Amino acid sequence: MEPLRWAALMAILRCSLPPLPLSWRTKIRPTRSITVNTYPMFRGFTAIGTGGDDFVQDMVAAVVSVLQQPILQEQVTQRLSSRGKYVSVYIGPIRVCSVEEVQAVYSVMRRDDRTKFLL
Repeated sequence: MEPLRWAALMAILRCSLPPLPLSWRTKIRPTRSITVNTYPMFRGFTAIGTGGDDFVQDMVAAVVSVLQQPILQEQVTQRLSSRGKYVSVYIGPIRVCSVEEVQAVYSVMRRDDRTKFLL
């Protein structure tokens, strides 16, 4: 089986498990995402920072490291600011299974010193 197909199949199987009951999540800082969003869902991640193409590649690597899903070129959009100092990178749509995965992705993206904003 092709690696991309295998990864996609594993992502679907991983999300097919029922989510933890809300009472088990009490130790996690409550967020609006728990009450508003239903998981699994497709969503995108946007980061704005400095560093050009290296920053874009590092943000893609951050998402892959957490979600263990391949990211296709079609799923990555980048745009330079008007003066060329910053680059905005949008990665998505990507299937996520829980609010914890979303928070983990943003946590890894935030570790990069070149990151200025996360949306």
